[in-house]
Amino acid sequence: MKYRKIIFFLVCLLFYIGVLRIPTVQQYYTTALVSLLNINTEYKEVGNIVFRYDKNYYYIIDELEKEVKNINELGNAWFNGETNSSLTVYLPKSFIARVILKGSNAIFIPKSNIAVLDGRLNEDSLMHALTHEYAHFHMMNKMEDIELSISDVPEWFHEGVAEAFAHRFAPLPFLEAINWWHVIPFSEMKFRGGGSGEVISEWYVMAHFTVEKLLKDHGDHVINSLIELTKETSDFTVSFKSLTGQQLVDYHEWLVVDHQFFEKINALYAEGDFEKVKTILLQFDYENGPYYLKANSVYFLLENIYVKEEQWAKAIDMVVKSSYYIQYSSSWKDASEYALKLNDKEKAHYFAQKAVDIAD
Repeated sequence: MKYRKIIFFLVCLLFYIGVLRIPTVQQYYTTALVSLLNINTEYKEVGNIVFRYDKNYYYIIDELEKEVKNINELGNAWFNGETNSSLTVYLPKSFIARVILKGSNAIFIPKSNIAVLDGRLNEDSLMHALTHEYAHFHMMNKMEDIELSISDVPEWFHEGVAEAFAHRFAPLPFLEAINWWHVIPFSEMKFRGGGSGEVISEWYVMAHFTVEKLLKDHGDHVINSLIELTKETSDFTVSFKSLTGQQLVDYHEWLVVDHQFFEKINALYAEGDFEKVKTILLQFDYENGPYYLKANSVYFLLENIYVKEEQWAKAIDMVVKSSYYIQYSSSWKDASEYALKLNDKEKAHYFAQKAVDIAD
């Protein structure tokens, strides 16, 4: 019987690699492939997540399960209640993961409530992948409960919510996913084959930034409110306008960088008008935050000003906020020195260790 299952697995594999091109059929065969992963896998149930994993990944599961309670709680808060379903998370052997994931870090299969993660990822990337796919799981089950089709909510919102959710558990530097920052309307963002990998990776960041802006401007309830109002109106665009007071058709324009503004700021900084620069940048950060493309440039200038003023705690804050965009060993080394100025040896050691880790 075992050999029959293996033969069936190989047949499915051949179809999956070379023959099937229709998305719905691909999903069926992906589910079939994944179901066979139950063979020779370990099992662990934590909260509403069931982990099935290759025995060599036991140490990864030990780390992931520590956050399950917090993951469940945030899901309940964002999507207005618990889901009655459970999510099965697979960490298969690496060669099987490569076939199923096809270059992605993880996938979620709707209806089946299955996620597959690449166990070769580092600790932060694995936690980000798990929580990203969990957000899809909880959000899509919420939509199913109220009989709202997954496609009734645009892709950018699905992915932006998932990225914002994952960011609370394992923030990954934004600039690693940014190349040209070509801003387009949300309706033109096609995350499934709508552009090159470099372009789509930017769309994920744009969607994430936008969801964070919605959360800041309208509160944590905005995600669930948009979903439930879309059920009532049968139109996400109408619901968006009703809740935010703004048209979705041009809402993407807030993402466009104002290069003239930064040219003026750099000129003021060069002239030594640091107090004015600080006042303008703090206001700009408040209005555009929590996340936007040029934020790390803003935090770099503010860090330098705070160092001149010997405001070491605020200088550290700028290093930490910059780390969401890009991480340099030298920046953490500076943060360690700022902490020593405050006689905070514990923080100084922590920042120094981060500097070493990145340098390695």
